[in-house]
Amino acid sequence: MPESCSPTDPHPFHCRSELFTVRLWREDRGEGRVEWRGKVQHVLSGETRYFRDWQVLIAFIQETRTEAGINGGRSRP
Repeated sequence: MPESCSPTDPHPFHCRSELFTVRLWREDRGEGRVEWRGKVQHVLSGETRYFRDWQVLIAFIQETRTEAGINGGRSRP
């Protein structure tokens, strides 16, 4: 998170946002079967997860947002 998070920050959305990159690719599993795979990276920390299941992607983003204090007003489960 930017260190300049304050009420006078000219870009307050920076204090409430995180940046991720997501890469998706399709792998041929043979016999006409296809599997989608992916890689998600939290840009600021560099933490990376690979996934085959969309729930892993969603959980990683939710965990990262919660750790950064960006939880949409909800407390961590």
